[in-house]
Parts: sequence; structure tokens; C-alpha cells
Amino acid sequence: MLDIILKFFYDHMFLSVSWCISLLLMLFFVVKDMFFNVKFITALELISFINTKKTILIIDARDSKKFSSGRIINSINISYDHVKSDFYVKKLKEYINFPVILVFENNSEINKNYVYFIRSIGCQDIYVLKHGMVGWLSNDNPVVLSTDD
Repeated sequence: MLDIILKFFYDHMFLSVSWCISLLLMLFFVVKDMFFNVKFITALELISFINTKKTILIIDARDSKKFSSGRIINSINISYDHVKSDFYVKKLKEYINFPVILVFENNSEINKNYVYFIRSIGCQDIYVLKHGMVGWLSNDNPVVLSTDD
């Protein structure tokens, strides 16, 4: 049996090597996603958090133009470009023991590096809004249009 496999591998070298590389890449991404380990929160769960938790931090990671056009109440806008600044790192450290909810535009725009950075600061209770702001708006949930709450 091994002879047949080796003969096939030798006869079809390009195909076999391509298959092995594809398998390794697939395994790499599956294992990487297993360790990404982020918790998603639905819009209804977030509303419950807002109404029942005393202290939570809602970070809207979208750009400032989208943030200004409609945001979740009590959310603050910190784009990935600014999250590493000393000002925001200091502010985030105040919330290490509280839930942190990240809001992206939608699920396809989740920035894993953003989540890793928030975790590296010391925040462990991190949630990502499932379906992002698109999902929030599609459920007709309330938004704040100005920068004032």
C-alpha cells in the first residue's frame, strides 16, 4: 500500500505537493481560529448587558464617520489606528475587570489583531457584537446620532 502511495506521489509530484501545502495551511488556520477564542454577543444580549451590568465598556471600532452616523448608546469610538495610544491604553486598563464589547461593521470585518491587543492589555472578558453594527441596525435597535448620550 505504501508503495502505491509513494509511486502516486512520485508520478504526480506537483499535485501531491500542492495538496500537502493546502492541508498544512488549512490545519494552520483551523488551529489559529481555535485559539482566537472570542465570545460573540447578540444584539439582545448586549441590550441586556446595557440594562443590567453596572460597568461595561462598548468600543465601536468603526471609523469616525460611520460612528458619527449612528452608534450604540454609551459606546466610545476607538479605531485600530488609535487603540495603541497611551491615552486609550490607560483608559482600557480601567476596565480590565469588566466586560468589554467590541463593535465592528459586520462579522467579516472583525480585526483579530484588535481583539488580541485588547486581551494583551489585560482585559479577559471580551465580546464581539455578532453581525456587528449592520446586525444591530437590521434589528431596528436604537442608535445615537450625535456624539452626546
